Amino acid sequence: MQDAETPPPRPCVEVLEGRSRGRVFELTRRPIVIGRSPGADLLIEDAGVSRRHIKLSLLEDGSVIATDLRSTNGMIINGEKAERATLREGDLLRLGPDAVLRFSRCGADEVRARQRDSGHALDASGSAGASAHDRPLERTEDGLGPRPAEQDDPALVARRPKLEELPLSARQIEVGRLVAAGMTNAAIAEQLGISHRTVTSHLDHIYGRLGIGSRASLTRWIVERGLLEP
Repeated sequence: MQDAETPPPRPCVEVLEGRSRGRVFELTRRPIVIGRSPGADLLIEDAGVSRRHIKLSLLEDGSVIATDLRSTNGMIINGEKAERATLREGDLLRLGPDAVLRFSRCGADEVRARQRDSGHALDASGSAGASAHDRPLERTEDGLGPRPAEQDDPALVARRPKLEELPLSARQIEVGRLVAAGMTNAAIAEQLGISHRTVTSHLDHIYGRLGIGSRASLTRWIVERGLLEP
């Protein structure tokens, strides 16, 4: 049972990938505009993010509505393009090719802990200073190279899985990345130069190996392991 003196969890968004990785923003105002504009409530400066990309509205019943503000690259939620959607715990929002955010509900202590662990501290306006972790991934031969700051930090390097340690083949990871990027099976087939049936077969094998059953779950698996394309 919730302690009477403990405030209920508040809806928040955490930036998982991109230059602003690690930022956590509590949705205490409505609407919240996310984008590259300096006047945005949550500033995301990655390429492909529009000046006013999406709006998050906190309703009286506590639900949160995400609305695409006619952005150039659209709003991708759990691998599916959407113009407007009610967010649920753990939903992943992709804004452009690099920026990925996660919606969740968390207490004030958890928000502060996430900010502390990531090296960010939000001020009253919700803005945060940049940290060394904001730099994008360095492209290497296998596409999974660490950020420059991680090259001298064994603890950070250890967090990123190596290809040989993953339960998926290199091709399956490639398919998973494209799913996480919001591409359809047909688009993936064209991108990789394979048939639609082969893409479906790859996904069937991926779902079986990971014990999942949806594109949303696969997107979450890819993002949480830092396997998105730089």
